[in-house]
Amino acid sequence: VPSLYKNNFAGVRTGGQASLDGFVRGRYDNRHMPAYHVSLGIKDGSFQYPDLPMPVKNINLSLLADNPDGVPDHAEVNISRGHIEMGDAPLDFRLLVKTPVSDPWLDLAAKGQLDLGKVQKFVKLESGTRLAGLLNADMSMKGSLSAMQDQKIGQFDAAGTLALTGFAYSSAAYPSGIGLDRVLMSFNPKNITLSELKGVYGKTHFSAHGALNNLPVFMLKHKPLDGSLTVQADEVNINELMGGSTSPAATTDTAAATRATTAFAMPANIDFVLSAAVDRVLYDRLLLEQVTGRLVIADQTVTLQNVKAKGLDGTLAINGAYSTKNGVQHPEIAFSYDVQQLDVQKTYAAFVSMQQLMPAAKYIAGKFSSQLTLDGRLGPDMRPDMGTLSGAGRLSIANGALKGFAPTDQLAQTLHLDELKEIALKDIQTSFAIKNGRVIVEPFPVRVKDIEMEVGGSHGFDQTLDYTVGMKLPRAMLGGDVNRLIRAVNPGSKDKIELPVGIGGTVTKPTIRADIKGALAGAAAGLKQQATDLVRAKVDSAKQQLRDTVRAAGQQAARNAAEELRRRLTGQKDSGVAGTAEVDTSTKKRLQSAGKSLLDGLFNKKKSN
Repeated sequence: VPSLYKNNFAGVRTGGQASLDGFVRGRYDNRHMPAYHVSLGIKDGSFQYPDLPMPVKNINLSLLADNPDGVPDHAEVNISRGHIEMGDAPLDFRLLVKTPVSDPWLDLAAKGQLDLGKVQKFVKLESGTRLAGLLNADMSMKGSLSAMQDQKIGQFDAAGTLALTGFAYSSAAYPSGIGLDRVLMSFNPKNITLSELKGVYGKTHFSAHGALNNLPVFMLKHKPLDGSLTVQADEVNINELMGGSTSPAATTDTAAATRATTAFAMPANIDFVLSAAVDRVLYDRLLLEQVTGRLVIADQTVTLQNVKAKGLDGTLAINGAYSTKNGVQHPEIAFSYDVQQLDVQKTYAAFVSMQQLMPAAKYIAGKFSSQLTLDGRLGPDMRPDMGTLSGAGRLSIANGALKGFAPTDQLAQTLHLDELKEIALKDIQTSFAIKNGRVIVEPFPVRVKDIEMEVGGSHGFDQTLDYTVGMKLPRAMLGGDVNRLIRAVNPGSKDKIELPVGIGGTVTKPTIRADIKGALAGAAAGLKQQATDLVRAKVDSAKQQLRDTVRAAGQQAARNAAEELRRRLTGQKDSGVAGTAEVDTSTKKRLQSAGKSLLDGLFNKKKSN
């Protein structure tokens, strides 16, 4: 007796005629089934619960179950006639099943109408259950499941429609219930086409259309249900679906957001493609709008393909997968995203994982863009298991500000530089990697007024810090004592002091390591080297100038000697050009003058140089 009818079964009034005959013959154990032949007939049957107003009447059934040798695949079930009436709604059906194990062969048909709202007048339902709707069926199928699965049109035939209107169901376990305004399915040899589906679940109004390619195979052979569905919805509250908070106030309520949610198992017998467009999606404290994309469900895994949305004042593009193939307690994830111009504060509040991946975000005002590829596992509460995460990505901030961040405040206090208490973040770009429980940040430049910095290092999911800041500080910022020392060494210098700084400790209790003495020693050594280089450059210049002067004087002397020789050979008189002795004397004086000038330039009385 079906469990639906077992409530108060002893008090049910029955009528009509029933006949049962047949046999069961053979051995029955873990490896054997007996042969059997069973015939059941019901004529003009009826039943009525004593405290319900209407009977189920005109029940007529002819059923034959036969297996001549006990081999399961040789079984045959034939309902050659079936008729039942609930109120004034008749339903006629027939069913023939052969070779149920190797390749089920079906011949089934159903035609009739059922008012689901009247079912509770015929059958006792659980307390708090509400059922309504009108079902109209006129359908038939004939052929083998293999022919249907392989789409052998000539060997499998299906036709007809099934329509459901005004359906509603709720119970004590599902108080919000589900409602279907209209469902229309049509049957053909290729598939079952869902041409119309419109309804409401919770606060979500949705519509859909699609196709189921192997529903009989799914039902009888436990093969994955193959199909596709296109869904549109106005709002989806994932918190409701997962048993979490149902209030939009969860977007700002930290306590509500930390309520435990449980990981959900992906079915193993679904091979489905879902294309969705949703106006609003609420998940935890995150509100997304204009969500589009594809969900592929197969092999206990849901894969997100090209999911796009607007939220957190920016845009998001997500691809990834969620799988419970290796267990529901620790679902596996693999995601990549490309987000543009998200509000840093809102993103930090929406994602618990960001609070560990980017703890400084709590103190940053502005927007950021990022690309990330990530894989790992979730815990039973659907929170990331941070120790399993690994990935890499990029981060950019076009225009923002960092203020109130303990490490930079501590750095400002240590160096007596108030400029570091509020840092303008402009055109910041960096790459990072996630592994072994730490976020490793590639060095990137930051400029605060005239202070140049290069920041790089890592922080752990446990909030520990290990960063290095390479600073170039204007000497004017280093205080009076330091500047007096520098002016005594080189009053005209405008160079910057290079200061390496280490940042350790934790995000809330940072420690600063700054080698100021080493930086000043380096600066002094630099000034000494500059002086040495300056003297060497002047000496080199003097040597070159002297060589040029000697060369020029020699060339002039040679020209004068040649001219004197020419005059003597031709018998010409002195034309007023100085003789050789005079030329030699003139050249000597020029060389002496050039050398003295160069020496005066190198060793003048300006001792400060």
